[in-house]
Amino acid sequence: KKGRHSGFLPFRIGNFERGDRYINDVGYYWAISDYWDWLGALDYHEKNRTITIKNRINFAKRYVLDGYLNVEYRRKSSYNSGLANEQQQRSYSIQGAYNHKITPSFEIKANGSYVSSSSYYTEYSNNLDERLNREIRSKANFSKQFGKSISLSGSFRHIVNLDSKTRTDQIPNMSLSLPPIWIFGSGSKDENGQNVQKWYNRFIFRYGPSLNNFSNRVTLDSKSYVKQIDDGEGGLKDTTITETVSYRSRKKYSKINHNPSLSLPTIKPFKYINIVPNFHYSETWIKIWDTDQSREDSIDASNVYRTYSYGGGVSMNTNLYGKIYPNIGNLIGLRHVLSPSVGWGWSPDIQKHPEIRSFAGGGASSGKSSSMNIGLKNVFQAKVKKGEGEANLDLLSINSSFSYNFEAEDKPLSNMSTSFNTSSVPGITLRGNLVHTFYDTETNEEKLFSPTLLSSKFSVNFNLTGKTFLFDDAAGVIPHGEDSSSQVASSGGKHGWNLSVAYSFRESGLNDPNTSYSKSNLVSITLGFNLTPKTTVSYSQQYDFERDLTVNNRVSIVRKLHCWAGSLYWVPIGSNRGFGFKLNVIDIPDIKIDSNHDTFKTSSFNRF
Repeated sequence: KKGRHSGFLPFRIGNFERGDRYINDVGYYWAISDYWDWLGALDYHEKNRTITIKNRINFAKRYVLDGYLNVEYRRKSSYNSGLANEQQQRSYSIQGAYNHKITPSFEIKANGSYVSSSSYYTEYSNNLDERLNREIRSKANFSKQFGKSISLSGSFRHIVNLDSKTRTDQIPNMSLSLPPIWIFGSGSKDENGQNVQKWYNRFIFRYGPSLNNFSNRVTLDSKSYVKQIDDGEGGLKDTTITETVSYRSRKKYSKINHNPSLSLPTIKPFKYINIVPNFHYSETWIKIWDTDQSREDSIDASNVYRTYSYGGGVSMNTNLYGKIYPNIGNLIGLRHVLSPSVGWGWSPDIQKHPEIRSFAGGGASSGKSSSMNIGLKNVFQAKVKKGEGEANLDLLSINSSFSYNFEAEDKPLSNMSTSFNTSSVPGITLRGNLVHTFYDTETNEEKLFSPTLLSSKFSVNFNLTGKTFLFDDAAGVIPHGEDSSSQVASSGGKHGWNLSVAYSFRESGLNDPNTSYSKSNLVSITLGFNLTPKTTVSYSQQYDFERDLTVNNRVSIVRKLHCWAGSLYWVPIGSNRGFGFKLNVIDIPDIKIDSNHDTFKTSSFNRF
């Protein structure tokens, strides 16, 4: 039957040779209406006598709402030889999501999950991501637009750590976006109706407060504290008392952050020089609630604490141009753009209520600073003929930057970082980075005009593609880094073959006896082609020149057979070496024969 309709599910059975026989997904799918459906299924594993009942409801109304509810119930039976009876263990999990566009300006998005025990996924799930995930997260987001310039957004978050037995709630977090205020007006209209601004019209004030409510609870199995008791000689002595009764420790606080900003106009004292001043201010209101943790830290929960910080600075930049027009062949001209910049920033030392900020995870504060940033950007460009028109090409970009800290007593100059990249040659991309120091690495003497190289990084990527390899009817090349089993349905690709070569070189700890030396020298090669119109082959290999060995390699073959597709892969070396074969229906991937033989993927749940 074509189209969406009710029917029995394609069930799966296996593991007869290993004595852990199972049957999964015995159930029914019910297409109740165009707006919602229901899926019910049953799994049974013979070895541990586990029955799993699965239910899932999906609902959707286009442009209005959609979501799902997924519930699983498991019952595991085991025989206790000591008590000579059968014991049953029950557990369940719930997941769901709900998205609703209530009005064009009001929207809610929520999702959540719950498990009955901390070992639920490790005992029953065969999904590696689920087994490694030890946090259960639930959240809801909302956004509301008021008019054209005001918006309110918020979130509710609930996180449970299954291992540390902690629960964190952020209910709610909210932020308000307000329209900008032009202090001296936004300008005036000219005779053509265009907005014309004077320099003083560029004073713009922005303000957007935010609220953060935080609550944390941890369940502890024991609690230790120091108590003074009689030492038997008329005095007192400190004794550590440990209570083994389980109890819950809590932390709770609320914060309102204020971050007003003032945009200042760019000043042009000369035609080609831009001077941009800046000023920033931040303030935080903190309320600590009365809990056992606040009492232990001797925090007065009756007060509201205020912290703040401010600072400012100025930057200056310009662009210098050099041009030549050789008019040789398709080359019309060359241009060099030199963009120097210098900036200065300052802030005073403001450390209000440090113990409160530490308890509440931060707040507005600043340390005394005064520093200058210096940068130089070089861009080399070319103008070439392209058909009947012209095109501009970026040949090479080189950026360098460093800073000077006026407050530092030792080594005020930072390291200088220089990066470069070019992709002017089609199919080839070159990138690199160099880090220098202005100080002698042994004597710490300043060497401003002869910096010392500390580290270098260099990479080259080469890509080459062709429309055909052996056949004109290309079936599509498997992209590099993707599992061939996930590409069984690819066909009609634009390229019949592709070749990718990536080389990277890294070296750090150069000329510095206080830093350990390290070096990396790798090359990666990937080749994909269409062996026949419906058969694709890909090969990848990475070689380490420093260790003189192949780090990994892989061969993948995919063959399309009418409505079926088969894939075969082979990893000859490495920790994940092995091979695998998969045959499945392209339109219904769950109907498959899947057999793999590598050390990580072999499982009693996926062999058939």
